[in-house]
Amino acid sequence: GGAYVFERDESGDWVETQLLLPPIPVSVSMFGGNVVFSGETLVVGEGSYNRPVEGGRGAAHVYNLAGGSFVYSQLVQASDGAPFNDAFFGNALAADGVRVLVGARGADYSTAEYPTGAVYVFTNDEGTLTEVQKLEAGDGAPGDQFGFSIGIDGDNVLVGASAANIGANTHQGAAYFFAHDGSAFVESQKVTRPDGAAFDQFGQAVAISGGTALVGMWSYNDEPGGPAAPRQGNRTHDRIAREGTLR
Repeated sequence: GGAYVFERDESGDWVETQLLLPPIPVSVSMFGGNVVFSGETLVVGEGSYNRPVEGGRGAAHVYNLAGGSFVYSQLVQASDGAPFNDAFFGNALAADGVRVLVGARGADYSTAEYPTGAVYVFTNDEGTLTEVQKLEAGDGAPGDQFGFSIGIDGDNVLVGASAANIGANTHQGAAYFFAHDGSAFVESQKVTRPDGAAFDQFGQAVAISGGTALVGMWSYNDEPGGPAAPRQGNRTHDRIAREGTLR
């Protein structure tokens, strides 16, 4: 894997200026699967960092701009992470100028044991990330893949749990809103599709901006032996209040 840096030249064209490579080069590491800016800090996710030794524990890599290039500065992992826990920390990223959120969705159906999934909140203090909170769904269950996708807009966070079971519907999916109360993020609402069906995978992608939130779904059967899901994907577009609740 890799992360390619492009800069716009004087003519307006984007020109590749740098290639960022994983600190420990191994195959199937997922380095570069997710990238995000936080000010002049660049964060690269690697869901299977150092895979032969740590398995699916995962990591995120921090680079800071110095002398016109991005320089590696920090390896970030979950404070409660452990080798081979299949959390895939770094599978999703979201950031603004002061916070970086890292998803640890947990494994999919290919493993016999399912982590519940979580999102870790880091502060960005002049290019140094410090973990300050772990977000989990109030009704989370193993295999939900909470943290598959993340969106942040100021004091509002939206997290997708695309494999959550809703009633009897396997992997229908859900999304969770969190609002900052001045000291920490607190879950404010869980949303699902009232007309949802099994394998909708609602929550595969999320975004939030101002009073609008988007939740994507791809309607795909990812469970061996399950029924086909021939329907097209879709997205939900809802207006939300500033505190993170749906109108």
